[in-house]
Amino acid sequence: MGVIQRQGSKSTLVAYSFMLIGMLSNLVIYTGMLEIRELGIISFILTTGATFAPFLLLGFHVMFIRYFPKFEGDKQNLSRLYSLTFFGPILFTTLFLLAYLFTREAVTSYYFAKSGLAPVVIDLTVLVAGIVPFISIVNYVCNSLQRTAVPSLLNNLIKLVQPLLVVLYFYKWVQFEAVIISLVVFQVVLFVGFFVYQQSLLTIKLSFNIKDVFKLPEPQKLISYAAYGFAIGVGGALITNIDTFMVASLLGMEATGLYVWGLNIINAIIIPYAMLSSIAAPFISKYWTDNDMQSMNKLYKQSSSSLLLFCSALYFAVWLGLDDLYLLLPKGAQYAQTKYAVLILGAAKIVDVSTGFNGPIIAYSTRNKAFLSILGVTAAINIGLNFILIPLYGIEGAAAATLISFIIFNLIKYFFIKLAFNLSPFNLNFFYILFISVALFGLFYFLPNASDPLLNIAYKCVGFLTIYAVLIYSVKVSEDFNSLVNKILRIKK
Repeated sequence: MGVIQRQGSKSTLVAYSFMLIGMLSNLVIYTGMLEIRELGIISFILTTGATFAPFLLLGFHVMFIRYFPKFEGDKQNLSRLYSLTFFGPILFTTLFLLAYLFTREAVTSYYFAKSGLAPVVIDLTVLVAGIVPFISIVNYVCNSLQRTAVPSLLNNLIKLVQPLLVVLYFYKWVQFEAVIISLVVFQVVLFVGFFVYQQSLLTIKLSFNIKDVFKLPEPQKLISYAAYGFAIGVGGALITNIDTFMVASLLGMEATGLYVWGLNIINAIIIPYAMLSSIAAPFISKYWTDNDMQSMNKLYKQSSSSLLLFCSALYFAVWLGLDDLYLLLPKGAQYAQTKYAVLILGAAKIVDVSTGFNGPIIAYSTRNKAFLSILGVTAAINIGLNFILIPLYGIEGAAAATLISFIIFNLIKYFFIKLAFNLSPFNLNFFYILFISVALFGLFYFLPNASDPLLNIAYKCVGFLTIYAVLIYSVKVSEDFNSLVNKILRIKK
């Protein structure tokens, strides 16, 4: 996949390096040094802030990606586009913060009565919600400039900062309130770091001369596309992030801590998707601008097969080692409550990634308004299922709601792209990969267990991944995977 593959390998290498730190933190530091409720509070602050971000971004980041190829060679109009991308979120974030100030007493009273959350927790959550949109903007600008390695590094610094703060708290060097305040301050520092790096790449400057900004060609068309991007962002947030927010609201902070801990395990398996999708978005936009359907079709198929290859391997490895992992954890009996939620969430993520970059393909196409209906229907189903299933089944209900919603969401997107553009993410290699991963998992699942949990993880998980990699390489079902392996082998030689 050319530049996408090169940038993706750099970003994924950074992400997986930090993933190891994050996994160590999730498995040892958070389980041994935090009460589950405290982990729930930290997760609530950071996740809720991310959930609110699309409401404040107003789709201007999507507008920037869509029109960046058009204005890339026009410095004056690119500067105007860049400034407009910041203008909308600044205005609405200011209004959002003012609205919170006027309603603070009612909001904090509600959450104190519902979940026992102190007002400072809600204050910090609102501040994170006000910062995250601007981190997202500079992320998208860097992606448009095809620079992802440094942003990946900056995005993953939280995996160093958060466990360090938890260790300081555990040894009573700081109070818990100082931990959550420091995490919010870190978000500000992160934005500054992003902004400085982004400015080093650009030859244009941010301007708040509104009259000049609106001299862009067809500004109404740009604003209309931003409104469309806003609807996409909100719909996407309601599909992907609403589960954690609703677990917090309906079950409390301890259940939130358990659910997010399990979600962190599963999020590690989709790092390739998170990295590649952000890199691919500008390319997909350019393919539509150039009407390059051949490149679009190739990217669609390669992304589907490659993501299934990597993500299914990691998912099945997690499944094979999960019971033994609980035996090794501090408070393992408590965290074992997450087992079925982890497996269901993992299945949901595999469904989502294995259909490739279907969302961006629709979003940047001429038929993009249909995506609003798809998002709206799926978001409504997801919210309804969460309201029904969480009270009945707890965190497993939230995971099941996510799985059902993702199946519906991706089926609709698949058939829409197939009928509208005659594109499909599937080829014969996809089904070879699916067969190999499922068959090999079944074999290792029914093998006898070793007596020691750590030995069993090494024997089943590492053994599964090793044989899987050899089989995939040998049958040559993924050009990207074989190319990556050959590159690594050449380096070693």
